[in-house]
Amino acid sequence: MALLETLSALRDADDPASTRLAWAWRSLSDHLDRRYRLEHRVHDDVRQRTLLKVMTAARAMEAGTEGRAEAWLRQVHKSAHMDHHRSRGGQLMDKALRATPKDDSATWLERVGPRTEAQDARPEDEGAAIDAAIEAVLDRAAVFVGETITQPKKRNASLLRAQVALMANVRGMDTPAIIAALDRDPPPSKAAVYKWVERGREQVLVPALEAWDHPIAATLSAHLEGCRRGDAGKTRPNRQKQPKNVSPGGAGPSTRSRGNRKKP
Repeated sequence: MALLETLSALRDADDPASTRLAWAWRSLSDHLDRRYRLEHRVHDDVRQRTLLKVMTAARAMEAGTEGRAEAWLRQVHKSAHMDHHRSRGGQLMDKALRATPKDDSATWLERVGPRTEAQDARPEDEGAAIDAAIEAVLDRAAVFVGETITQPKKRNASLLRAQVALMANVRGMDTPAIIAALDRDPPPSKAAVYKWVERGREQVLVPALEAWDHPIAATLSAHLEGCRRGDAGKTRPNRQKQPKNVSPGGAGPSTRSRGNRKKP
């Protein structure tokens, strides 16, 4: 079934949830399985989020060709993917920044740190609170980088690595989601993102938190330490060891010792 026909049927229907359109939802679900397959633990949730977004957004779709329909669906799927990671990131951040002892009657912000005069101006919902906490960590990283690095270009690179490390280790975003969120042209490779996560955590976030007198620091440091142990032993993207004595061009192993070659 053509994607444009499927989306057009959902857009033009008075009731997209009608059983008469079960064929369209099956077709769309199959299309997502084929074209937008993700890791198993992520795919099912993102697919369901995408279908729900299509149900509410299809009326605004203005695609007139298969290519435009695919581009529209790609944007919806990208939004659903980000929603998944925001939800997972909220759980991870709450765990990482939870203060002790825990008071079930306290708000998330009250558990994170002491009340301030500006607290009333902070966002009340959980997602916005997590965003505010991450911004506070990035602000602390900026102070650390400003004190230890003199060159502006290197400062910016270090802050980018810290941001990427928080995306991966705190928000729980996978590499494709990080690449999409950065929205860089050209996009970074998976190997580059891997290095940014590792260096942002070890070279920026961990030392910045050590010098920060804030309730967030100790709990987040412990969380990052757990992430370090979790990453240990993982294969780096696009890095494969070559057999010894094999040249990059593919030649076989050398049969002679360099220092003992016989003269003709």
